[in-house]
Amino acid sequence: ELRASGCPPHAVEAIVRGLHADARQRWPDLAPLLEALDPRPRRSWWLTLAGLGLVMGLGAWGLLMPSDPCPELDALAESWSDAVRRGVREGVGPEIWPRLERRTQAFVERWAASHRDNCLALHVRAEQSDAAFDRRARCLELTRAELDERLSLLSRGDASLLERWQELAPDAASIEICDDAEALASRYVVFADPRLRAESEAHQEALARIDVLTGVRGYSPDELEPILRWAREHDDPFMEGRALIYSVAAGGLSTSEQRERVELANAAFVRAGDREDTMRTAAVLGVGLVDAGRPAEALPWVRRADAAVDERPPGRWSAWAITQSYLAVVEAANGRADAALARLDRVHAARAPSDEVSPVEHYTLLNTRARVLDAAGRPRDSLPLHEQAAAAAVAALGPQHPAAAQMRDNVATLRWSLGDREASLELAREIIADAPEPGAGGDAQRRCSLAGRLREVGRMQEAQQVLAPVLASDAALEQMEPPCLLIAGLGLAIAGRRPEAAHLRELLEPRRASLRDPQLRYWWDLLEVLLREPDDPEAAAASLQRMSEVGRWLFPDEPSLTHWAPSLLARNRWRAGDCAGVERATAPVLEALEGPLDLSQTRCAFVRARCSAAAGDEAGAMRWQAVTARGLAELEVASAPAQDPLGPWLEPDPGTDEKSSSPRNPAPGPATLPRHDDDP
Repeated sequence: ELRASGCPPHAVEAIVRGLHADARQRWPDLAPLLEALDPRPRRSWWLTLAGLGLVMGLGAWGLLMPSDPCPELDALAESWSDAVRRGVREGVGPEIWPRLERRTQAFVERWAASHRDNCLALHVRAEQSDAAFDRRARCLELTRAELDERLSLLSRGDASLLERWQELAPDAASIEICDDAEALASRYVVFADPRLRAESEAHQEALARIDVLTGVRGYSPDELEPILRWAREHDDPFMEGRALIYSVAAGGLSTSEQRERVELANAAFVRAGDREDTMRTAAVLGVGLVDAGRPAEALPWVRRADAAVDERPPGRWSAWAITQSYLAVVEAANGRADAALARLDRVHAARAPSDEVSPVEHYTLLNTRARVLDAAGRPRDSLPLHEQAAAAAVAALGPQHPAAAQMRDNVATLRWSLGDREASLELAREIIADAPEPGAGGDAQRRCSLAGRLREVGRMQEAQQVLAPVLASDAALEQMEPPCLLIAGLGLAIAGRRPEAAHLRELLEPRRASLRDPQLRYWWDLLEVLLREPDDPEAAAASLQRMSEVGRWLFPDEPSLTHWAPSLLARNRWRAGDCAGVERATAPVLEALEGPLDLSQTRCAFVRARCSAAAGDEAGAMRWQAVTARGLAELEVASAPAQDPLGPWLEPDPGTDEKSSSPRNPAPGPATLPRHDDDP
């Protein structure tokens, strides 16, 4: 109406700015407003008189303004302009563009509605303070900065980014936080000092950009250190907590360092009064302790999370649901499966038809429910959910994304535990083949796990091939969790590759304190014995005898683990020419042969067959040869006979550094036992 009234354009723009809904966008004082209204040179006294007249004039203009003080303006016109649309459309291509356009348009409309409602809440409904208005406006400005960053990334046309376009696409639900006055009061410290306020806003914008990049690891942890220092120096606990969380998401930290930073972030969110982030970080810490095999220590974090948010907060169902799912995982891991399932039922009952779930949230919810069923002892019920979670993660993020790889690895692990070994190994091989770089990120850990499974079924050569890229890089080895690193070292020591096993032991030594579990301590002691064995076989035999007895006590429900030390003792005695010692070592392992045989039992039968043949006991040799053949068939190595799990294991490989000492008992000939091309 002002423009139609004939008022000069420069005056219209000046007046519109003076009436802007955002106080920070208005004129800072009267002088620049007067200058904008009439930019001609004038005397200072005339400015004073003109100012008095102008104040009266503005009052008149106010009477002429429309009744709605918060008109629907296209506040995101620059962020979602025709030029930006063209750039993004060209970057993502015709297949992605229609879906991305719909999601972005929904975000823009939701943002505009919140922007206008903020104005109405202050100027029409008079239900919020100027400070609340400013915090909400600041939140909206940061979500606009995130939108700009997302669209900029997508417009690049980078194939690796387009695989994760759904993760990068704007999400209208993310704006809901800007409508939560209580949450915003805990998140944004308003500084009176203009300099501090400008610095705070600059750091907030940097964190908003980093929040977008967390999904693609497109930032350096070094960027966060000055923000973290500033937040601590100026007592901004919410900013401190966010900087700590993003430093963990950047990667490169050990598990203990990650846990320490998340604990510090949780404490910062508690100080800030940010209940939702307190709940989230507590849930993450709880699940992390469960994954580390320390479920009992996770329960206090469940209590802290429930104390922070005991019911669904306004809006944002998906974020609350994921956090509650993590808490259910902790409960289930502590034997509270019924409570965990009841928690999940409450979460799903609280979902309204309008509650949106992003693709990433979808696979996360599937995965956490599957984990609860795992902990409840229902693996066959959880397998379909794990498979759905893996498919959803691949669709959302692409097969190379670490999270998608982890979801697929969960399926492989569960199939292995259910006895579907071939399907498990095949999927694990596919995951490793899809890795962008051998040994990077979680690939090292997955290679370690796959190698362990391959060794378990006697596929020694393939296990070595799988581990080779990791063994060639200390950086990759350091990505492996201590338990897997320990088992890898043990496998190398058993294979006679002592220098490589000793190197892994050196890498593991600084992290030895993390091996708290008695079983892990047992594997550490076994590694130590095997590293010393070539230098003092008799001392090693005595140690292996003691470890055989300890193993029966330590693994009462896992006989395959109790067989490791006796099979190694039998090998030690064979190499020393002590077949009587072989018989004593193998007797407990071979006393029950009704069920399926594990690799250690098969190896013990193999050594007994050699001893029987060496003693001229053909009947005994044939008996133990039949047990050996049966064990090999049950290990499913018949399809790969060249990967002999017996001969290279029993005799020192000429390619290793083990001292070659031919046994005093000659090995049986080809007529007695099957031979393979790679059997030394």
